[in-house]
Amino acid sequence: MNEKTDRSSAGIYYDGILPGIEKPSRYIDRELNLSCEKFREGGFNTLLVFPDVYEIGMTHQGLRFLYHKLAEKDFSAEYAFSPWPDMEKLIRASGGTVRSWQTGTQVSRFDLIGITIPYELHYTNILAFLDMAGLSLEAGKRRDDDPLVVAGGPCTTNPLPILPAFDAIFLGDGEESFPEAVDTLSRLKEAHATRREMKEALASIDGVYVEGISERSESRVYILSDGDLPREPIVPSASIVHERLSVEILRGCTRGCRFCHAGMAYRPRRERSVKEIVEAVKGGLDSSGWEEVSLLSLSSSDYSRFSELIEALQPELLARRVSLALPSLRPETVCEKVVSASSAVRKSGFTLAPEAGTQRLRDVINKGMTEDEILQGCSNILSAGWHTLKLYFMMGLPTETREDLEGIADLVEKITRLPGRRRRLNLNVSVSPFVPRVNTPFQWEDQCTIPEMDEKQRFLRSLVRNRDVKMTIRDPQTSALEGIFARGTTELWPVLVSAFQRGCRFDGWRDWLDFAMWESILGEYGFAIDGLLSGRPVEAPLPWERFGLRVTKEFLLLERERAFKAIVTEDCRTGACHDCGACRSSEDKNAGKAEPGIEAYVESDTDIDMEVVADSELGQDEPGPRYRIIFEKIGRARFLSHRELINIFQRALRRSGLPVRFTGGFHPISKMSLGPSLPVGSEGTEEFFDVEMTREADVSPELFNKSLPGGVRVTDCGGPFMRKVGRLPEDAIFTYSLDTTPLMKGLFLSSDSTEAGGMEPAEPATRTEIDDKRCVDEVQWTNLGKELGESRGHQEEYKGLPEDPAAWLAGRFSMIFASGDPVTDRRGRERICDGCSVTREDDSCNLELSVPFGGRPGPLDLLRFVLPGKLSELVIIRRTGILFRKDDNYIHPMDLIDRAFQQRET
Repeated sequence: MNEKTDRSSAGIYYDGILPGIEKPSRYIDRELNLSCEKFREGGFNTLLVFPDVYEIGMTHQGLRFLYHKLAEKDFSAEYAFSPWPDMEKLIRASGGTVRSWQTGTQVSRFDLIGITIPYELHYTNILAFLDMAGLSLEAGKRRDDDPLVVAGGPCTTNPLPILPAFDAIFLGDGEESFPEAVDTLSRLKEAHATRREMKEALASIDGVYVEGISERSESRVYILSDGDLPREPIVPSASIVHERLSVEILRGCTRGCRFCHAGMAYRPRRERSVKEIVEAVKGGLDSSGWEEVSLLSLSSSDYSRFSELIEALQPELLARRVSLALPSLRPETVCEKVVSASSAVRKSGFTLAPEAGTQRLRDVINKGMTEDEILQGCSNILSAGWHTLKLYFMMGLPTETREDLEGIADLVEKITRLPGRRRRLNLNVSVSPFVPRVNTPFQWEDQCTIPEMDEKQRFLRSLVRNRDVKMTIRDPQTSALEGIFARGTTELWPVLVSAFQRGCRFDGWRDWLDFAMWESILGEYGFAIDGLLSGRPVEAPLPWERFGLRVTKEFLLLERERAFKAIVTEDCRTGACHDCGACRSSEDKNAGKAEPGIEAYVESDTDIDMEVVADSELGQDEPGPRYRIIFEKIGRARFLSHRELINIFQRALRRSGLPVRFTGGFHPISKMSLGPSLPVGSEGTEEFFDVEMTREADVSPELFNKSLPGGVRVTDCGGPFMRKVGRLPEDAIFTYSLDTTPLMKGLFLSSDSTEAGGMEPAEPATRTEIDDKRCVDEVQWTNLGKELGESRGHQEEYKGLPEDPAAWLAGRFSMIFASGDPVTDRRGRERICDGCSVTREDDSCNLELSVPFGGRPGPLDLLRFVLPGKLSELVIIRRTGILFRKDDNYIHPMDLIDRAFQQRET
């Protein structure tokens, strides 16, 4: 991407405010492998929205699957996510609107907005997103030219509390229904169809519910097939929650846990072929550079050909130094092969979910595991050298007694006493309150009130006091709110709107949930929390039955009856069919098993490069040839952190095919080291890093640049050289260019209006503060910020702006450098400025900072010293060079290396 274009188009709105917000890399659009067409003028444009922050949304598989399916059909599609509260405040303060992540297009300009709803406590985020887009919260009040807003995801099995916000609800799997809808609506747009005609067309699609048109719709089931999984997954540049290649191996579950919504909602059970999974892993690693693979499903070890799959994957992962991560496993499936595969490269964690502490209660919930199986599974893990283990339990389950809570403590204590441990055990125990879910056998049951749950938590904590155990118990207030909306109706719509209007956001985040506010609003509308948590009559029709699943109500009632008798229902994979209603044909039943005949595939097509595995002939402690890489980080990429930049180059090295040397130990990574770090928000045009190889290689910028995001580009490569030759001297000169253009254009958001976004106004600099700094004279200070304030209608925040900010800054810095007075950096340390100089050039001023051992102030420290409030963040800092002292000269990092690499003696 052209960075000049980036600054003036997609980033024209956000760039001016990114320096002043938390984690700006969330908003910079620097993903690799984006395959969909972006916004097309005059075309049909779709926006996929995830109602949480970027780093969570980019790990969501459903969103990725939809994007992949739209790309297959050459549809236009982009992403958007919920802005964090600090960004929302700035958007509102500016009078702007939320935009798409890729092109910065206003959300209201798209034709179709598809919102994934994975969790009930995302509801206020959804309303905030629609409001920031300039759309009415209610679908029925939107204009004819407004985009259609539709929803999909787990919460659409009961979307009633937020149903008024949507034009349509997509039920079940969306891989077929959503692209079908995009295709249909695209043709209707060309035919100038009315909004009503478009909604009628949506209602005619299998698996789509439209309020006012549909009476009832049933969830759609997609039969998995080879070629479904993306071979080139999207790779974010910003850090995300799960930085790994996630590959779905099966969908649905027939274990029949009676509390589990997903286990009922995603039936029938469907498996992918081993060949499809292995090819997706290989292709995904080739195109991403991830260092970890996760095999996703509700119960991965239930995959019918799990051993063969592990056997096929292990050599490939070992050759690439890629680790294997498995989600929660059943203890009886934790065998030697699984343990070995999970530790071949590095030890990924193990998670087991007993859910209940006694056998009686495990039978009630149909967990289908015994205490002996749990203890044996834990023993297998600990005996293999693991010392960290996580267990999941629930409290407040139907029929639970005090003895069941004591059973949790007893089981945990037995695990801590298992023999075979090689070191102290770290046992993480997570306990969550039970929340009744719709379309499960427990959908009719009471949910514990908050006082009841508080008492249960106190009792359980009093029983678990082992120093090897770290217990985390989920907040009962969060679970109560979750339960209210999980079985809520449209009567809660005004409650949601009121909560949104009063500032409720990110209610699933502990630090952001304002439960007192929710309690107050519910009371205003006549709702009592305890009443909303109470059970539903078994004989009465349920309001969410219009959003049908394949699993029948009769089956759920039968399972409820068996639960109260503590009767276990066997898995239909290995036992008899229970007529749950999920399988409508032999195709559905056969989809639950992977194709046989994988043995031949396992034996072939996996060519291990033993040089990569064994690090060539070099001993682990012997240095290999190193290369110095010069690169630039400019434009919106300047908002990437140092850690994110390291990850980007680690992935690029994996994709390059170069014989990279890996570190040893617990977490093997490429042996590389970056030069001096750049602060977030700063550009650099002569940055560098060193990387070690197992042998000499043809290292070129082209090898890297095809795997780097826009704004990060390798410009030169040098080497090979030995480590001791390339070691950096301590004395250096750093040169910077400070671009004051944003100051002149007013690309910032001042905010003295709590009405606009609830922001605290920045304090203007006082005369006393100016005198204390000893670097600003009162004459020029009187005009600082005047034009900035007037350009946004906030005149009282800053006093004025000089006509030539670059000259003004150069003058201030000259005074500081000449005075010899120290400058305090952001950590409160005093730094002197001996040997520093400044010159002015056009709209920039150039700094030369001499940095001997002990350091000098950085450019941002200097800017903060002379500018009030957040004005310092509006200057673009660009590091233009780093020169290191050698003898009596300062030279470029590339000139420090001896390119004549001497091979070690054999």
